[in-house]
Amino acid sequence: MILFLSLWNIMNFDIAKGSRTMQDEFILMIDAGSSGTRFYLFEKTREEYFPISSTSSVYERDDGPLDAETAETAFAYIQPGLVKVSDAVLTKQDVVIDVYVYGTAGMRLVSESTQEDLYRGLSLGLQTYVDPIHQNIRWVIKEAKTISGNDEGFFAAIATNYLAHRITRRLEPGSTELYGALELGGSSTQWSFDVKGRSRNRSVRKRRQSNRIALTPEDFFTHSYLNYGANRMRDRLVQLSLESQQSKMGPLMHPCFFKGDTVLIDQTRWTGEGNGTACIERIDSFVVSSNHACPNGAFCALDSIKQPRPSPQAKFYAFGVYYYATQFAANVIAFVGPQESNHPTLSMPNPSLRELQQTTEWICQLTIDRVDVDPSTSPRTPSYIAQLSRRCLDLSYIVVLMRHFGFHENDQRVFFVHDIDHHEVNWAMGAYLIVMAQEVMAVQESELYQSGLPTTWYLVCFLCVMALLFLYRKTHRRICTRLRYFRFFNYSRPLQSQL
Repeated sequence: MILFLSLWNIMNFDIAKGSRTMQDEFILMIDAGSSGTRFYLFEKTREEYFPISSTSSVYERDDGPLDAETAETAFAYIQPGLVKVSDAVLTKQDVVIDVYVYGTAGMRLVSESTQEDLYRGLSLGLQTYVDPIHQNIRWVIKEAKTISGNDEGFFAAIATNYLAHRITRRLEPGSTELYGALELGGSSTQWSFDVKGRSRNRSVRKRRQSNRIALTPEDFFTHSYLNYGANRMRDRLVQLSLESQQSKMGPLMHPCFFKGDTVLIDQTRWTGEGNGTACIERIDSFVVSSNHACPNGAFCALDSIKQPRPSPQAKFYAFGVYYYATQFAANVIAFVGPQESNHPTLSMPNPSLRELQQTTEWICQLTIDRVDVDPSTSPRTPSYIAQLSRRCLDLSYIVVLMRHFGFHENDQRVFFVHDIDHHEVNWAMGAYLIVMAQEVMAVQESELYQSGLPTTWYLVCFLCVMALLFLYRKTHRRICTRLRYFRFFNYSRPLQSQL
């Protein structure tokens, strides 16, 4: 009977599991950055390896950041991105999209009340939003908040190591070492690395694998340096140069712009000197001065923040402006280099610091028309020209950052990447992986509970019945013995009286 009930319960559980409503579920990560907002769409799945579309980035709004909007205009600001997301799932029938809106460095620079108003406006708009073409999409706002720089760095470390197959879908470390992550954005730069070399400690690694322990932020040193992004560094350098040339007659000159290039910044016109060496020295001088409060004997990469040193063997993936600037340099060398007798070499994807500095000094002295070698961008939009004009400064800043992060002249431990295993690298992917890992583990634990509880319950019942049978047999034997005794005693008493 117990076996029959167990089988009946398992059959009912499987039928219920198979009768769930089939829906196409997605996760939309909205990265509200300092220079624009990007929309990343990922598929929900419980496969062994989360399939990630190589075109997960479905839309980018680069005409201004979300933090420049108001509560009334915030939803209208993201609506074009939602339309692009709807187009990406147009072939699906029943769609549920969980929406996560995460603000980063630019949002951290505005007041908390402004942040709350913006997120409230977004949430209210999403609750009532219906796409006019794809009306069967259900938008579920899961979270809208500003994440810390440390969160951003941890997400980046998770994304890079997952795509490189160094951690599992449960975010457990594998048998290979973990890589650090370097990201350079517009308003901040962050890095994260395995601070104690746990991934290289064989005994610790085996213990973690046997105990199935997922990685946490405590496994990494992570720090985000606010106001140390590429755009903020340009603004600081321009301000310093403006202060030093206030009494100077004639055009304002700057070493960090291409030779002869004219750049308009905040109504001030600058002329590029094209001097990469002077640009590197100027940025380095500023970074050194920002470290004046570093405690004696401590290691501070930037902004007088005391921190541990990464292992001399630690490897890193670098993306964001790190990749765009170095890939730009590689393209210039490929197109312009054959025309020059003394052009440098750049061993992509992991050039040495010496190669980066030599390349920067060579490229900065070129005119902007010679470095405009990207045939895919047509027409030349104002945003493209602005990005092109700052590449000399970006490369110079990367050289300085590499020095202050502790890399040596011949180190080739940093891999400048846009994608890993054909998937674009970004911190939003790490946030998606963490959400998916939590959901998968929650579902598996729930199913284990639902399928395991009835079996355990019937096993307990079976043991109770066996215990009762055992007690019955023991008790029955004693009762029978006593009954036989009493029968004999009662039977023998008349015989004794007769005698």
